[in-house]
Amino acid sequence: MSSLASPSSPTDGLPDDVLEEIFLACLPTPTNDCEMNACEAPLLLGRICREWRTVSLSAPRLWTSLRIAEPHPPPITIADLNLRGLADYIPPASHSEKLARMADAVKAWLGRSGQCPLSLTFESEPLFDGSGASATSPLLDTLLLFASRWQRVSIKAPISVLAQLLLLEAADVPMLREAEVVAKSRGDTFAWNSLKFLHCASLRSFGAFGVGDRYRDLPMPLWDHLFDLRMTGMMPSHALSWVLARYAQLRSFQVVLGGGRGPPDVPPTIVCEHLESLDIQFQARLTLQSTVQIEFARLSLPKLRRLKVHSGGWEVEDDIDYGPIFAAAPAVTSLDVNVGLFTASSFPQFLRGLPPTIEELRINGAPPHSFQKRSKIFDDEALAVLIPSSYESGSQVGCPNLQVFQADASFSDEMLLAFVGSRMASRVPLARVAVCLRDESGDERVDIRELEEVRTFIEAGLLLEVSYYRPEWVDFC
Repeated sequence: MSSLASPSSPTDGLPDDVLEEIFLACLPTPTNDCEMNACEAPLLLGRICREWRTVSLSAPRLWTSLRIAEPHPPPITIADLNLRGLADYIPPASHSEKLARMADAVKAWLGRSGQCPLSLTFESEPLFDGSGASATSPLLDTLLLFASRWQRVSIKAPISVLAQLLLLEAADVPMLREAEVVAKSRGDTFAWNSLKFLHCASLRSFGAFGVGDRYRDLPMPLWDHLFDLRMTGMMPSHALSWVLARYAQLRSFQVVLGGGRGPPDVPPTIVCEHLESLDIQFQARLTLQSTVQIEFARLSLPKLRRLKVHSGGWEVEDDIDYGPIFAAAPAVTSLDVNVGLFTASSFPQFLRGLPPTIEELRINGAPPHSFQKRSKIFDDEALAVLIPSSYESGSQVGCPNLQVFQADASFSDEMLLAFVGSRMASRVPLARVAVCLRDESGDERVDIRELEEVRTFIEAGLLLEVSYYRPEWVDFC
């Protein structure tokens, strides 16, 4: 009879608390919330056997994360338009029933989480293009029932749905530490200054997407204790100084700038003693010029370590002096830029002017199918700026403390070898190099990592990644 017994599993006999820890390791990463998918944890864990189902359903920590994407109603038919017209369209009853069932499932899921803090993502789209306001969401109504345990929440929805958040008070979200609100607008503006729940004292991180020129309307009390702020929506260059002048306690600031300048109501000098990370994306050339030359000239960022500056898919036409940026932030250690910010003549000069504190340098080029053609500017001549052996005796090499180098470029394999070799022999050797090289020939390339001298560097600890791409330009005449 013993031979007929079912084979044992490696988890047989494990205490429930140990099994629960194993189940927790099966969940998505902390930045990704769980989905209601029967083929993924935690739902999948309850389908293996009775014991696993019992343990999973009784473990509150398995049910503290949830991502909800509100389903679209069926497509509008010609008959619907003829009967009611676009503005008066009402989704069919079957869609409302589906949302009601989903709301019940959400309530059951979160009900299993006990009293644990929750991490939630909610996404809703407008019902249809060109329509009036979307209906309110029963799914968001369900999430509001658990607001007292929100710790991290991301809500991306039309303005009519976001209006449901106006019911929340600061006292309703005592655990909230991170919030993100994305206003999917069709031209209307959202009442940002009416989000009273953002006044809660526990909030440390906030993202407001779709703010635009309404950035001044955000609830003022939240800034007193906020460390991380993310704002998008074509704000004027003036918004950078305006925010940093008032909220100098920020550690991290991410912003998209694209409008004109605002009223000059900021002091001539702004000292941000705590800012460590700054991420700026520019949507217009004029905004870039005014931000660099005017806004950065009034900033002092002594503790800034991580700086990311990108253009929004366009390229500059004239040389821009980025000196004011590093005059304001002389201690940057990690820099991330893209080639759209430079011309062929200004890029080598930019590399020469980088502060010696730079340890990580990322130069992003145009993607293979982009309209941009500026990737050629990072050629052999530009890379020579970062090669010690190419300098005259006694001169200073660019970025002497460089350890991580990542680039989309068009320099040659030979120049890359010279760069790696000289840097590995320097006082501060490279730790990681990842390059994607432009290849217009289409010929088979030799893997330089197989070269004996390069293998020596890899054995010494260098992480080297080299890939090639052939541009495929789309040109509309």
